[in-house]
Amino acid sequence: LKDLGQLQFLDLSLNQIQDYSFLKDLGQLQSLDLEGNQIDDISFLKDLRQLQKLDLCYNQIQDITFLKDLGQLQFLDLSLNQI
Repeated sequence: LKDLGQLQFLDLSLNQIQDYSFLKDLGQLQSLDLEGNQIDDISFLKDLRQLQKLDLCYNQIQDITFLKDLGQLQFLDLSLNQI
């Protein structure tokens, strides 16, 4: 996906992806759906500053401090996590 730097919308819901580091190259993303995975570390999101919609429900997230730098967010779903 690193060759898709202009990608704006991505749905990776209901997957078992363990390494999300490839997302750091998608700096133009505006909408990202990661619902229903087993994500526990969201530090990979820190460089996705264009995100407006982020769905992280049904994961295992406990620490959301990395979200503070995502100033463009308009929609955020963190339901059913361990926050």
